[in-house]
Amino acid sequence: MVKLDLRKTPSSPDQINSPACLAGTAGRAANGFSSIDVSSDTSPSEKTFSPKVNSPLERTILRKSSKAVNEQSDDLKPILDAYHLAKKRLLFLDYDGTIVPFAPKPDQAKPAAETLSVIGKLSKDKLNTVIIISGRDERELDDWLGHLPVHLIAEHGTFEKRAGVWQPTVNIDESWKEQIRQIMQPFVQKTPGTLLEEKKSGLVFHYRNAFSRVNAAKIADELYRKLKPTVEKQGLHISHSSMVVEVRCGGADKGQAAQDLLASGNYDFVLCAGDSQTDEDMFNELKSKAFCIKVGVGKTAANYRVSSPEALLNFLEACA
Repeated sequence: MVKLDLRKTPSSPDQINSPACLAGTAGRAANGFSSIDVSSDTSPSEKTFSPKVNSPLERTILRKSSKAVNEQSDDLKPILDAYHLAKKRLLFLDYDGTIVPFAPKPDQAKPAAETLSVIGKLSKDKLNTVIIISGRDERELDDWLGHLPVHLIAEHGTFEKRAGVWQPTVNIDESWKEQIRQIMQPFVQKTPGTLLEEKKSGLVFHYRNAFSRVNAAKIADELYRKLKPTVEKQGLHISHSSMVVEVRCGGADKGQAAQDLLASGNYDFVLCAGDSQTDEDMFNELKSKAFCIKVGVGKTAANYRVSSPEALLNFLEACA
């Protein structure tokens, strides 16, 4: 079991990106993690709530959610304590940027042996239900994680593997793709190093491997603005985070998928972890019912933060 570094880390993007903080983060390797409160523009109804307190999870979340917006909790030890006290646990884990680092190209982000070991230990615990809830397609999740006893959800909640068979959670209509592709493809052609990925439920503009990330980021912003009116008119989802602009079918998201699974069992410990805009759907849906952990920088509805996938894996290993 790893030794935990439970020192505080700053929560706001400005603080995290400051030279002093970046230097400190490098010095701590990647095993420091701490809790954060919701962002300063959270509505009053989101800052406090009064659930029926029946478990260590609910008691801890109630204490945290009653705090002033900018007050920091000390560390992640309350999650560890609640985990070990619980009798029936549910863990939602995103893939890219959460349990594995980002890779230059999507097909290069295979899980390391250490990652598979930690997820394997958690999933083999009879008290745990481990769910990998990802934007990845079914094939990649099967290839990389299918040998583990985990529940798999692909394409942001659009597909779920039940009894060994992948099933859509919504009707998949691909008739919109050609119009959206015609908008996206020219942006790929004028931005060297980018690529357009097609999934069953969506189209994704990747610019992590662009020759000039600064230029590509500006082009991605332009693409997002150009797509948004058409996307909204057709009832589709659009997101721009983690160096991708993604358009996908409406009707499914990680928040709805997580809520459906949470309702299927009487869990006394729930944890969800993610890094991107699509994970905010999950955090917003579960933040009064779960320990929500944001991985990396950026505004979030989660109530905890870790600095990197390595930091999250250190924490998960301590749980296992």
